[in-house]
Amino acid sequence: MSRATTLPRARKAKPKAHRLPLPSRGSILVGLGLLALGAGLYGVGRETSAFAVRTVEVSGGSPVVRRQVQQAVAKLHGTSLLALDGAALVRTV
Repeated sequence: MSRATTLPRARKAKPKAHRLPLPSRGSILVGLGLLALGAGLYGVGRETSAFAVRTVEVSGGSPVVRRQVQQAVAKLHGTSLLALDGAALVRTV
């Protein structure tokens, strides 16, 4: 008596879910370092006089209006542009 042998059936491969690759530890550290550097530079820029208001030039309007604007912004002399509250300035003028 002879035995018949069958080959195993080929299984269909299940499609793998597409995942985004995770960032490496090094790239996360570089990203955090750049974030810290940016925050530090912003803090320095906010406190330094490099971006300070030195002059305000008003053109147009009547002499009375120009004088009022100059008086309203006189208190901003020396204020860093990064610390300037533009909305408050518009409300004042």
